[in-house]
Amino acid sequence: MPNIVAVSTDSQITEQMFEALNQQLLQLQIANAHAKREFATMLQEDLPPAAVPVLALALQHDQISQFEIAERLMVDKASLSRLVTRLEAAGFLTRTLDSEDRRVTRISATELAASRWESVMQSHQTQWKARMQDWPVEDIDQLISLLSRLNIEFRQR
Repeated sequence: MPNIVAVSTDSQITEQMFEALNQQLLQLQIANAHAKREFATMLQEDLPPAAVPVLALALQHDQISQFEIAERLMVDKASLSRLVTRLEAAGFLTRTLDSEDRRVTRISATELAASRWESVMQSHQTQWKARMQDWPVEDIDQLISLLSRLNIEFRQR
């Protein structure tokens, strides 16, 4: 009988399934690291990959606090400060002090950042579409659904 890792009401996950899942998630993490490095280089030649999620958050949330970025990305404040300084020097971010609490630093993306991001994102999406062009639409819908479900599980922990 196979070794059971976890049991739910409608299925059993075997050791082999759990190992296969771990391997696939590891491969996805590796692919994501390579993609982040490529994305950063496309934004600017010497930009470190760690700058990509910082810039993404600044683009999504104007005037986001530096503390909130550190919390969301689970990075230490000193490392984040160095990244923000680098992105600021590259012309991608601006820092301002919060008008209500002068201890809080607010981060905003610049027009240059938005423009470069859009250009790189278009290239990135073109590559994704090319890789998945032969996939049935149902498979893509299922992948979206399963990744969404997995992300919800991770956020709840």
